[in-house]
Amino acid sequence: MQPPSPAPRRATRSASSSALLPRVVTKAHVRRSSRIPSLSHSHSSPYFPSSPSSSASFSPSAKAARLAASNSLTHRLASSLALLLTAHPSRLPYARLRLLALFALLFLLLFTAIFIPLRFFLGRASPSAHSQHQLNLDRVKNGLPPLEYWPAPDSLAHALATKPTPVLKDVTLEHVRRLRTRRRKGSLTLVAACRDRTAFLQTVLPGWLTAIRPQDDILLVDWGTSPPDHVPLEEVVRASAAPRVTVVSLPDPGPWVLSRAYNLAFALATGEWIFKVDCDTEVRHAFLDRHPLTRDNMQSSFFYRFDWRRAPDLNQQHLSGVFLARADHLARVHGYDERLATYGWDDSDLYARLQTNGTPEGDTLVPLDIQPAMLSHMSHGDDLRAANQHLVMGPALETQLNSQAVSAVQNWQTVASSQKSVYSFDVYSRDARFIVAKPLTTPKPLLDHLSSDKRAAILDEGTNRLLHDNYGIPWSVLSEINRSRPELARSLAALRKSSNTDYTSALIFAEVGGSVPQRLLAMSSALALAIAHERPLFLAWSAGSREEPTPRITDFFDVDNSGFLLDDHDTIPASSRRKRARVYQVGRWKCRFTLDVCAQTDSAFNSMTEFRTGGHADERKAARHVLDVLNGKVPGKQNVLLRLEGVFPLQTSSERTRAFASLTPSLALAAHINKLGSVSTHVGVYLGAGVRQKGLDAMVKRLGQHSSQDTFYFVSGAERSVVETARTLFPASEEVSAAAQRPVAYGATQEIRDTIRDIAELFALSSCRDMVNDGRPPTAVLEVLSLLKGRSSLHT
Repeated sequence: MQPPSPAPRRATRSASSSALLPRVVTKAHVRRSSRIPSLSHSHSSPYFPSSPSSSASFSPSAKAARLAASNSLTHRLASSLALLLTAHPSRLPYARLRLLALFALLFLLLFTAIFIPLRFFLGRASPSAHSQHQLNLDRVKNGLPPLEYWPAPDSLAHALATKPTPVLKDVTLEHVRRLRTRRRKGSLTLVAACRDRTAFLQTVLPGWLTAIRPQDDILLVDWGTSPPDHVPLEEVVRASAAPRVTVVSLPDPGPWVLSRAYNLAFALATGEWIFKVDCDTEVRHAFLDRHPLTRDNMQSSFFYRFDWRRAPDLNQQHLSGVFLARADHLARVHGYDERLATYGWDDSDLYARLQTNGTPEGDTLVPLDIQPAMLSHMSHGDDLRAANQHLVMGPALETQLNSQAVSAVQNWQTVASSQKSVYSFDVYSRDARFIVAKPLTTPKPLLDHLSSDKRAAILDEGTNRLLHDNYGIPWSVLSEINRSRPELARSLAALRKSSNTDYTSALIFAEVGGSVPQRLLAMSSALALAIAHERPLFLAWSAGSREEPTPRITDFFDVDNSGFLLDDHDTIPASSRRKRARVYQVGRWKCRFTLDVCAQTDSAFNSMTEFRTGGHADERKAARHVLDVLNGKVPGKQNVLLRLEGVFPLQTSSERTRAFASLTPSLALAAHINKLGSVSTHVGVYLGAGVRQKGLDAMVKRLGQHSSQDTFYFVSGAERSVVETARTLFPASEEVSAAAQRPVAYGATQEIRDTIRDIAELFALSSCRDMVNDGRPPTAVLEVLSLLKGRSSLHT
């Protein structure tokens, strides 16, 4: 007898479960079963056991249809829901998990079906960063300005009124770098640092955003911009549509220090390359196309920098601080020397260290020139450029001092780890786009690392280098100027700052020679040229080939109080005079040769253009060349040397008259003029060279026939012996006669005393009521008398 066949396992398990846990049918079960009556009987399911008899009642085709239906998502969802409602308590967790998974799948399908079309249509209405970048490039290529990235006034006002709260406080540099690195997309960061330059950034930032690639970013350091006169960069960027711009603000960092500001920017930049610009630098959209970040056969052993010597004009020379270099190369040399707390030399020092120490392998970094056409500098004066600098002696002098001091202390690369600035940071956005930096430690200024004697020596050497290298004053001339070197440097810097012209580098050197009248004419011509072009004038009284002490300009005129220009021919109070040309005395012009010979011993002569009276076949053409140099139209030529005996061509007599009127007589000359007294009632007589006794007698006879007995004469001339003889023949007033016989009380040498007397007598002749001569008066005398008469009318 065979044992009975075992019942199906699932049925047995179900039966046993029913025996152990009797099922209680509630009204809820009835309601659920009535809603889905067929699910528990018409389908075989692991969760709903079916009897063999019911399964056998279906044909194979019906089974296939049911199988296809069970594969549908709707059927599975309904089955899972029915299972959850009617399942045995031991099966409830698995039923819930299945239902949850099916609901998640359904949500994912619905989300995909809705979001992708929505994103497509929104993307067409609002272009991506790449399409925005391409749109700006197209506008620039078509001659249109790039789209404005800066906010409207209402959004800016809202940003200013909103005071954000920090997301993170007092975090370290490494923490901020980790936050910024997470959102890094590109390989280049453009960095700029400035103070009170929001207006400049409104002009240049749109161009920056089109010049870099869409994935690159910009980092700005706002070094203490002071509201309400200037809007802080953070507020402007927060209200603008420039998501690629990060702003690091320092609310109260003290004086502007370029080296510290840019080193902070370098430390926070996340790009592999750093593009350093100034806040007044305009960048063309094709910059990176013209300056690729990879070059054949060079790998990464190079950096780009702007060579000021290639600048097309003086304004573009201020782009010398723009460079493009790898971030790891900058980090190796620790960026700028932060001890350079004053203006100048920071860029030159950084470039030198990059070239020699920029790579760990010891390879030399090759400096490549930035194409000048790819950049432009927004024009403004040195006063604005150095407005935030902690200046003591002017930008040019401090540049020279820094260059000397850097070579006298330890290299920044060896001490940077212990002396560089340390900051803590507050982060005001989760993407770390708005950061506030707070200095904790800063290095001492460069000169504070030196002894007082070393500082004095550096000041002296730096001043000499400035005057020679920057201003082009030859060494032989520097030793003859009647000013101390620091005083002269400060004076020239002040003149540059106050000049109304753009080209302020040219100096005028003038050596006046010939007779006394010719020298006076030469002085008036040189001074007229200096006044017209607002240039400093260095005057030398020519000694010719003599070696003995020569007279100096200050023996006859007060150069410190000369150079005023009266605005018109009317009477103007002294308080209304405006200095238009500073006059400096040069004791002796030592180089007696032509400039090409002088340049063999001093390179400063190479920057000069010479005009010599009687030394040119076409003096007017040579004079025009001088004017071109003064106007900055001759490359390589900066200063002018005038060797004059008489007037300079291409000038009017009125220009010379007004210039001569600005000359102030020295105390010695003024005293002798006053001693001669008033000769306004006299007739002036000037005796030229070569007059003999016979000629004097004939002149006395002729004048006696045409003059009354009470006519007085004031006699002067080229030869002193002839003048003394003539004064015994021509009647004069007792006062004038006595004064003319008195010797000059001032003057170190007889030559100086004779020159003072000759100039004073020319002043007296110009005030006489009439003039007669022997028929051969020098032209120079007549021109000087005309200048003196015009001078008198201007001062009346």
